[in-house]
Amino acid sequence: MFSDLKCRWFGRWAGLGLGVFAAAAAEVPNFNALDLAGHNYELHRAGGRAVVLFFTGTGCPIARKCSPKLRELQGRFGAEGVSIWIVNSYAEDQPEDMRKECGELNLWRFPYLRDAKQSLALSFGVQRTAEVVAIDTKAWQVFYRGAMDDQFGEGAERAAPRNRFLERAIAEFLAGKPVTTPSTPGHGCLFAFAKVAEPPSYAEAVAPLLRQHCVECHRDGGIGPWSMSGYGRVKNYSHMIEEVLLTRRMPPWDANPDFGRFANAHTLSREETQTLLRWLQGGAPRGEGPVRWRNPYRRSRTGRWENRM
Repeated sequence: MFSDLKCRWFGRWAGLGLGVFAAAAAEVPNFNALDLAGHNYELHRAGGRAVVLFFTGTGCPIARKCSPKLRELQGRFGAEGVSIWIVNSYAEDQPEDMRKECGELNLWRFPYLRDAKQSLALSFGVQRTAEVVAIDTKAWQVFYRGAMDDQFGEGAERAAPRNRFLERAIAEFLAGKPVTTPSTPGHGCLFAFAKVAEPPSYAEAVAPLLRQHCVECHRDGGIGPWSMSGYGRVKNYSHMIEEVLLTRRMPPWDANPDFGRFANAHTLSREETQTLLRWLQGGAPRGEGPVRWRNPYRRSRTGRWENRM
């Protein structure tokens, strides 16, 4: 019996082939994000059966018109373990603007998360407001992404939707059925991302950034768990870099910028964060030419560490 089970297990692997690795690669990244009250929400601690991320920005007419639909979906599926998290990815939106819109649209029942550096929109490939990403919280895979329905478009709208894409996808997912339409084009206001090279290279963009913000700790003999000693070493940890950026474990800085500017802040700007994420999404290329960075920390002849930047 054991041999039979082993053969069937091996046959399953052989039959799936690269599909196993494709499924593993499709796992969504974990993240941490703060709501308007400063409470932290971590995706992998969400519980329930599914989390729906609704991306927005204050003032977008399509996103605003979707507010009643969000309340309807929460009322229908909330008891079945479906949570809806609103993610604001407008880089310049201020907390008072978000609070005002939450009050106007009666969105206080939902977690309203801030994505000021746009790292979540970038990592999930979201380009417009009113796009949704529905995530299976067991497999950590997306089972639907796109528009909530086909009622609204840029510059046009129907009196009522003909196809309720998200509602049907959630119902099919909860029933254990294949999702009929797993993706649709999004319709909403375009996000304005930071202007960075496509994709950035390690030699030109990433190495100088790491030297400025990371090597103080991530060096031979430093307090960081591994040394950023060269391109190959950094590329080995590229997916780990994405994880610690999205979960806000790195850089190690939790001071709230709403309360002022801090000296010696260990933080990355929106442009720097997106440079790293776009480099990772682009396959972590080295780029041409010499690397514009060498480890500035070296031991002197006396054995002491010296900064040679």
